Amino acid sequence: MPKSIPGVLREWKQGKLHSGASNGPVVKSQKQAVAIALSEQQQQKAAARMPKPLHPALKAHGAKVAQAHAELDSPAFRAQPAATRMRAIQQRIRHKAY
Repeated sequence: MPKSIPGVLREWKQGKLHSGASNGPVVKSQKQAVAIALSEQQQQKAAARMPKPLHPALKAHGAKVAQAHAELDSPAFRAQPAATRMRAIQQRIRHKAY
């Protein structure tokens, strides 16, 4: 499947351009061929986009949150009485460990 506009138009001129899947109907309109080419180009750009890197402060916050969650999921923490667990969770929330 060609990815460039000239490649799609070349395929359309040869009568090999299909709409949708390769077993779909052959495209007869030049406008539709251009639309397919632009759509493929847009999909390529979206796939090439990379997410922005996180700010170092946000990375550190994420690590703190992950550590807090890991502590809450530990067997030692779960073995504590419910009241003790609730106090620990409330204390973390007050100190913004989350």
